[in-house]
Amino acid sequence: MKTLPFLATILLSAPLAMAQTDHTFDVVTGQSQFHYGGTTSLGDIVGRPNNFRLTGSMAVNLTKDASTGLFTDGQMTSGALATNPTTLHAVVPNPISFLPDLADLYIRDAVFSVTSDAFTVDAAGNYSTMIILTAVSGEVEVVPLIGATTITPLASSDPSDPTPVTGMVYDDGTNVVFTLAMDVTFQFDDGTTSADIWIDGNAVSAHDSGSTLPPTLAVSNLNAGQTATFDFVDGDANAPSFLAYSLAGLGATWIAQLNVFLDIANPTQAGPMLMSNALGQTTWNLPIPGNAAGASVWFQAIQHSVKTNVAAEVVQ
Repeated sequence: MKTLPFLATILLSAPLAMAQTDHTFDVVTGQSQFHYGGTTSLGDIVGRPNNFRLTGSMAVNLTKDASTGLFTDGQMTSGALATNPTTLHAVVPNPISFLPDLADLYIRDAVFSVTSDAFTVDAAGNYSTMIILTAVSGEVEVVPLIGATTITPLASSDPSDPTPVTGMVYDDGTNVVFTLAMDVTFQFDDGTTSADIWIDGNAVSAHDSGSTLPPTLAVSNLNAGQTATFDFVDGDANAPSFLAYSLAGLGATWIAQLNVFLDIANPTQAGPMLMSNALGQTTWNLPIPGNAAGASVWFQAIQHSVKTNVAAEVVQ
């Protein structure tokens, strides 16, 4: 199949921090306009309409030299980039214009993660690296003019090939600006119809919680039949706070009520909702089931538009 471009420039901002820091960049949906198209084994793809906006977040680990104030290294470590609206509709037009379209395509609830190799940053803030685009959820429905409808999970498709990218990272007041120019293709094959879909546009992302430290979750040792402590720090002050866990591992789950993507799959709420204190701190003391020894568990704390790191633990 012909490879078509996924061309985008991502402008991302996060609170200024020293040394090695994980930054979460939240997409500003209203400023992130994209277009898409592509080819299939049936013919060209035409979006109806052919535009959408990007939403979600991306995590980047950045290292700063405290003596010079310059960034020196970085790595894109995870993300959950989704489309808005959540359903994209496209058609494969019939070459005979007065006949019905050859197929309708519906891309629903698509979420992609972007990861990269570790990269170095020069004194001017430039970097280059290799990225991989991975579909973590969503589906493609193909309704052909002749034949059976198929629905294919996007997560069943292979990640993109490692693709070279370039960009910049630099300070802008109290924020860090991170730009990324991508040229990637997302593909799927349902056994009947194969397709390359290109997406191009500009994403603008920002995060400034007013804190110089990222929201962090620390978990005490987990021992079956005992109580464990979960400390959420550097969140928003006096805000409803939630703790979630997963037995399925990492993923991307949209929590609409909190306007945030969880970075774990099939999450379940752990313990009650608690209000953070005036310093943005919340602590849960929760019992660990006596029969849970050996279980692997992933935890993440969230508030509205705020999330922590994922803490991966094994119950002893």
